[in-house]
Amino acid sequence: VSVIVPKTTKALVIAKLESLGAHVTVHGENWNQADQLARKLVAKDETAQYISPYDNPLLWTGHSTIVDEIVEGISDPIGAVVVSVGGGGLLCGVLEGCERQGISPLVVAAETKGASSFGQAWEKGDIVTLP
Repeated sequence: VSVIVPKTTKALVIAKLESLGAHVTVHGENWNQADQLARKLVAKDETAQYISPYDNPLLWTGHSTIVDEIVEGISDPIGAVVVSVGGGGLLCGVLEGCERQGISPLVVAAETKGASSFGQAWEKGDIVTLP
């Protein structure tokens, strides 16, 4: 397994990926540049497969288990959940978990200032790619 990450990736994350047997390549100043290289490498190798780090229903299901843990860990009703939004995978998982648990808390999506692709996409009604 090869994983392409940007220079902003923490050493701890790289070490964890490598400890799991991944070959890690550090490339680019940001996620978009690392993703472009990953897609380019996959396009050149018919045996390779691109797996999105956020746009994948299997990942969403994995993320959804955080809601199970919250529901099991507290006895009070959940009024709200604040979710960090980057690619949207965690948000999809939290929504999936809430649906499975039969709960409807307010879900607040929060983004990093300067990286508001979700907010811009929501306003535009279409996918937005950040520069």
